[in-house]
Amino acid sequence: MNEKQSKFKLVILIAAFGLLLLIPIGVFARYATAEPKAQVTPTVEAAYPAPGLSARPPTPVLGTHVPPELERLQAYTEMLKKNNLGDELRHSLQTKVAIYSRVVTQQAMIKVTPVIRSFPTPQPVTDVPLPTGLVEGGSSDFHTWEAVIQNYWEQYVNNNEHVLVYAGELGSKTDYPGRGVVFVLRSTPDKRVSSFNRYLLPEGTGWVRISEIKGDDLVLASTEGQTFYFYVPGQQLVPSLTDIVSTVTPLPTAGPTPTLGLPPSNSSSPYPGP
Repeated sequence: MNEKQSKFKLVILIAAFGLLLLIPIGVFARYATAEPKAQVTPTVEAAYPAPGLSARPPTPVLGTHVPPELERLQAYTEMLKKNNLGDELRHSLQTKVAIYSRVVTQQAMIKVTPVIRSFPTPQPVTDVPLPTGLVEGGSSDFHTWEAVIQNYWEQYVNNNEHVLVYAGELGSKTDYPGRGVVFVLRSTPDKRVSSFNRYLLPEGTGWVRISEIKGDDLVLASTEGQTFYFYVPGQQLVPSLTDIVSTVTPLPTAGPTPTLGLPPSNSSSPYPGP
């Protein structure tokens, strides 16, 4: 009886060991024969192409650079052609195809849209007219040691030349300080040519100012109470308003850079020089 029991126990132990050995073998066989589970890509929520825009990717031209968006679109489109895709993976790929189709289509539209640039029509440059009339007071055109200006007159005369006449006295650092003087600046309408002249009054007159305009003559009144007349067309001091001298030669209408000069007092003046 004891021997039979021992054999029975041995058979039971062998059977239990066999069962324990079969369990890991079965698990390994099931794992080895199982089909791989498809990887699920997170779904990206994005807008689909707008109405009228095709989701079909454009065909790339040989020899040209293919944008990365177009490469991804083509790759996702090829993946969608497979039949063993899960529902989640197929939906994710369809979403990506829609997104990249819209991006590629918009890029193509931007490239073919012509850029129209408009430029303003150039306007002709016109010369600004110089001022005219009698102006009282000094002028910043002279330093005080050059001349002290009482007033000045400007107008268009002689073939549309602009003439500016200053009246006053010479400054402290000149050859005849305190002597009455008239300066005349002439310039052409295009302002490219000009001339500058000085006309001295007799010694002892002191400063002069333009007191009146009589036609082509300027009436000059001195600080000593004397009266002089300057004939503008002839650029000369004259004895009376009835005296007329020849008109000066008009300046050329075109030429080099304007030149300025300070010639000596006019030799044709009826008054003696210094």
